[in-house]
Amino acid sequence: MTTNARASAPNSTCLLNQLMDDAFPPTRPARSAAYVAGARAVLQFLLREAALQCPYKEGTTSFDAFYAGVAEGREIWGRQMQTANTASDRAPANSADLLAEELLAAEQIILAMLNAMTTAQKFKVGSQLVRRGVIDGGGTTRSHERRAVLVKTGFALPEVPARPVEHRRAPARQY
Repeated sequence: MTTNARASAPNSTCLLNQLMDDAFPPTRPARSAAYVAGARAVLQFLLREAALQCPYKEGTTSFDAFYAGVAEGREIWGRQMQTANTASDRAPANSADLLAEELLAAEQIILAMLNAMTTAQKFKVGSQLVRRGVIDGGGTTRSHERRAVLVKTGFALPEVPARPVEHRRAPARQY
């Protein structure tokens, strides 16, 4: 989860409770209530951007315990982010990069195949694609769609229409 995309309230509450239960199981009781409050406060801050305020008076042991809990809460959050950012089988974190790479590779493969095929082979493949419904019979290609996706996602530059070359004569010099 990035700082720009915060969890919704029910989800963040569940995650907060889970992180606190994992950090302070019954086999490892917390040092004090202030320590637990500090860990919980920093996790709430990181999950929901809630204000991080210490309820204890500065210079007291509770104040010190609160900020020791804050330090542990930051470590808990770091471990959570490290776990959450590992590669997943469902969707990689850089799926847009992988999709763009796939589109670029597809375009290169298609161009190489078209350059190597005879006209009869191109016609045969085109007929098969029409039967499968991939393209219509009007000779429609998908290259403009691939290109538009790559441009929109920032992986390719938009094509600039070629300007007609203007032939200008040098101005006549007057002597």
